[in-house]
This record gives sequence, C-alpha cells and structure tokens, in this order.
Amino acid sequence: MASGVASHFDPDTQLQLGYFYSEFTGIHDNYVRRVEFTEQEILPRAALGVDAFYDPAGKLLPQFQVHMNLLSQFSADLRRLTGRAKGLRLELDAHAGNWAWVKLGSNSTTGSNG
Repeated sequence: MASGVASHFDPDTQLQLGYFYSEFTGIHDNYVRRVEFTEQEILPRAALGVDAFYDPAGKLLPQFQVHMNLLSQFSADLRRLTGRAKGLRLELDAHAGNWAWVKLGSNSTTGSNG
C-alpha cells in the first residue's frame, strides 16, 4: 500500500493484502475491457437487431460468445474477491488489538474517526 501502513503488518498479512489489491486491480482492468467492448461492438449493433449478433445458422458470433464467457468469469472473480475481502477484514479485526495504532474503519492511522 502506498501509504506505508502495510509495513506495520506481519509478512503474511502484507502478502495477503498485496495479493488482494493486485487482484482488485486486475479485475478492474478486465471490467474496463468489457465496457469498451460493449461500447464499441455491442451498442452500435443493438439498433440492427438480433441478427447482428448471430450467424446464419442462429449461433452466437464468436466474439460475442467470448464476451459472454468473460462476463461470467468477471462475475466469478468479483464473488471470489468479495469473499477474500470479508476474510481479510476478519483477520485484520482479529489482530486489531495488537495494532494499537490502527482502528479499522477510521479515516487515518491515528484511530480517530473524524
């Protein structure tokens, strides 16, 4: 973490927090790509009707099938990251008594909420 707060945590917690934020950034990047694809490929075709998304045999065009698969993966990634966030919060709450300098949910490392 850029603030340096993570340096006060034990190495395992530092590693877990680093992994969490790395995953968060990666998921955000994937979200941006999905939005760009929607804006560039789906929305312009929407006015053309469903035929713009299917081949003559009625099968979803490959680029849209890939997009649907990636959306499913994105959803699964969000669920996984949400579960990990909850787990990290529980771990941090459990250790908060050992870290007198931090109060979870505060606006600073001084422990004040104001």
